[in-house]
Amino acid sequence: MESEGGGPGAGAGAGGGPFGAAGGPFGGPFGGGGGGGQGPFAAADVFEHLFGGGAGVDPIFGAFFGGGAGAAVVEAPLRLTFAEAARGTKKWVDIGPGLGGGGAAGGAAGGGGAGPAEVSIPAGVDDGQAVVVSVPLGPPPPGAPRGAPNPRLRLRLRVQVEPDRVFRREGPHLHVDAPLRLAEALLGRALRVPTLDGGAEVFVPPGTMHGDVLRLRGKGLPDPRAGARAGAGAKGDQFVHVRVAKPRNGLTDRQRELLAQFDEEERAKTQQQKEKKEEKKKAAAA
Repeated sequence: MESEGGGPGAGAGAGGGPFGAAGGPFGGPFGGGGGGGQGPFAAADVFEHLFGGGAGVDPIFGAFFGGGAGAAVVEAPLRLTFAEAARGTKKWVDIGPGLGGGGAAGGAAGGGGAGPAEVSIPAGVDDGQAVVVSVPLGPPPPGAPRGAPNPRLRLRLRVQVEPDRVFRREGPHLHVDAPLRLAEALLGRALRVPTLDGGAEVFVPPGTMHGDVLRLRGKGLPDPRAGARAGAGAKGDQFVHVRVAKPRNGLTDRQRELLAQFDEEERAKTQQQKEKKEEKKKAAAA
């Protein structure tokens, strides 16, 4: 069964309860990313595009320092936490030796390395995808024609996202588990679940079974590849998977008695429903 989450108080929660944003296990990690220092290329990168992974390493092609006819392309891994990938962040990437403004890629004389560059990572980037950014490498090299553009380096960053202990990801959609006691699942209840915003309240309807799924629309991740196609601010959904837990310490005599009574009444109810169906069939055939 898949049903819509909601009920009174549904939506993003910012505090309170076990899943509140402040002071709880789901608060602190989602505070954004870690850029912010100043360096030779701080905030100078230009986000160009993001696409699915799997392609081979781009070759470093010619005219690196020529009048803008191309830019060197290098590939490097970029490790992100789940929170950084979900919210977007800024990262410092060290550009290795041989790619500085004084020489061509590959360690030509004078290329002592371009140093660190700050790059912007869009919200919603997924494991295995690649982010391509362009960073400056300082002034044109000696002997370059007057008016020659500053050399730039194109970085293809292969994203590696660390798994999260609460959220599972499927494209722009998120999945979480919601443990319930048997009585809670049978009687129904309001339940607060973790979200990237801190928390949201969903209503578990009476008679919910183990494995049923509740849906929170718009509580998933943005898809940076969708662009304008999905509309500004469009996000995936979050799916809450109900996990009904059996009693850990067995049953008391009273609980056994009540369950036996419950089972007896269920059998009688099922038999009555079966007899009513048979009567309807006979009446229709007459």
